[in-house]
Amino acid sequence: MYIAIISIIVLLIIILRLSVVLREKVSFFSKGLDSQFSISDLKTLWKVARLCGIEEPTKLYYSEKDLNSAISRVIELCKADGTFDLPETQKLLSKVYDYRTKIAIDEQKFRGILSSRALENGQKLNILLSGRGVFTSEVVNNGKDLIIAVPKKNGAIIITGEKWIGKKISVYLWRKSDASYVFDTKVLSSGAFLSKSILVLCHSENLERMQKRQSIRCNCEISSDMYILKPSDFASINYSAVETLPGYKVILLNISESGALIKVGGHGYEKMAVKLQFELFGQTILMYGIVLSVEFDEKENISLMHFECTHLDSSMRNVILGYVYNIVPLSQKEKLDAMELTKKDEDLDMEEIMRKEDALLKSLPNHILERDEDDL
Repeated sequence: MYIAIISIIVLLIIILRLSVVLREKVSFFSKGLDSQFSISDLKTLWKVARLCGIEEPTKLYYSEKDLNSAISRVIELCKADGTFDLPETQKLLSKVYDYRTKIAIDEQKFRGILSSRALENGQKLNILLSGRGVFTSEVVNNGKDLIIAVPKKNGAIIITGEKWIGKKISVYLWRKSDASYVFDTKVLSSGAFLSKSILVLCHSENLERMQKRQSIRCNCEISSDMYILKPSDFASINYSAVETLPGYKVILLNISESGALIKVGGHGYEKMAVKLQFELFGQTILMYGIVLSVEFDEKENISLMHFECTHLDSSMRNVILGYVYNIVPLSQKEKLDAMELTKKDEDLDMEEIMRKEDALLKSLPNHILERDEDDL
């Protein structure tokens, strides 16, 4: 009798547990199908959610932390069973990364601004004056009114401050880690502020957010080779060809799957077709595209080139997205952490050597230092 009762209780517990899991699975699959995941993709994600111990698997659709953990686990599992390089695995990762990007973009929308009063000093601006073209400027001070530097074209002031007074202008800007904005305003007056020639603008409470970019960029400092191409090359180019000869040495200051900010010595040029080749997580990345715009610093003889990627292999795209979202498989992360700690130890040793050299030089008598300088 007691055995029968216990058996019934155990059975009820099992049924209850299965019903809970089933409800979670139905909810998870329902939301996944609404988001256009395939059944096979959802089976993999469901398995990953269970392996990661995610209590609410549907968090994968809105939680950055849980989604990052799931992507990392997918990479680990697929590398372990040798399926990582298969097209279907890369397709799955691409879909998951697409959702990761959607979450990040949706989050950014909540950090947007509505008023020009929120602009910071130093904010770069592009000023459109109807009939005269586009000028560059920056915010000098933001208070009762918006004070900006007198706009320039090609680095020169071609319209003096007093001639801007009363003009209606459109102001375009890119707000770092946010989006592009535009607003219309009027020039109230001109003058000087902290020895700078400036314009005083009316504030606007109607900033329009232009979220055209459907990708997230992250700051970086990646060394890359850059190769100049002819636009006609794109029709017959071998996109998988790895260059064996060095190209122009450049630094990538930010990166996404859709482009990068390139720092290069000398004067860069718009509309250049280029190829970037660099290493990321031990994999060679090849990005092809066009330089959309260039900011040239004549004093430093350095250009910042805004590069738009027009071709990127899907597996390389996934590597870049893993970098952008800091998603690294555990085994690889441990290696990177060890390398980073080793680099820090090396830097500390160099600092110690420099301190000892400085202390030694300070302890030497002046006449010895003077003699050494004469020998030079």
